[in-house]
Amino acid sequence: MNLAFDPGSAVLTAGSAEAVKQVAAHRQSQTVVLTGYGDAVFSDPAAQASALTLALSRAQAVANALNAAGVPVSAIRIGGEAAGRGVSLRLIQ
Repeated sequence: MNLAFDPGSAVLTAGSAEAVKQVAAHRQSQTVVLTGYGDAVFSDPAAQASALTLALSRAQAVANALNAAGVPVSAIRIGGEAAGRGVSLRLIQ
């Protein structure tokens, strides 16, 4: 599942927040793996670093929403990549 964010923002959209709640309600005992993406369009180191910070902030925003919806922190893994948009969410055993 891919969760949308406004460009340059780490604030969940209303639609993404609702999707996170639904995942939390149906995940059973599965681990949630989040990969945030930072909208990078340039390959210079400063742009990549900034994009990676955004990516991790997005993944953390989703992790916080999952935890608030009842998913234990121990069942959430986060990561980030500079290029791409939003956050991908996967459930694993």
